[in-house]
Amino acid sequence: MPPRAPNLRLLVWDLSTSPDVDIAGARLLGETQRALAVQGVTMRIVEARAQARDLIRKEVGMSVGEVSRRISIDDAIAGAAGSVDRSSIGPDSVTHHRGPEP
Repeated sequence: MPPRAPNLRLLVWDLSTSPDVDIAGARLLGETQRALAVQGVTMRIVEARAQARDLIRKEVGMSVGEVSRRISIDDAIAGAAGSVDRSSIGPDSVTHHRGPEP
């Protein structure tokens, strides 16, 4: 895991373009979440489709929050912003990662 920006608090992983996730991918998400948690960074998975959701829930559980097709990037950011002082959220505080294109 590369060094993080000192103000990074949230990583949003967008799976809207990933119709499925294999077991290795789900485990990678879990490993990434655990590595980020040690650094004080919350990871949220958004817009996951049915097959991906089911496997992620089984492998990762609730450590990445609710995994739902209905949770958007904006929802994840708003949820994180609600738990911290909004004035502390700047461009280095939120990272968005879109899954691979199909």
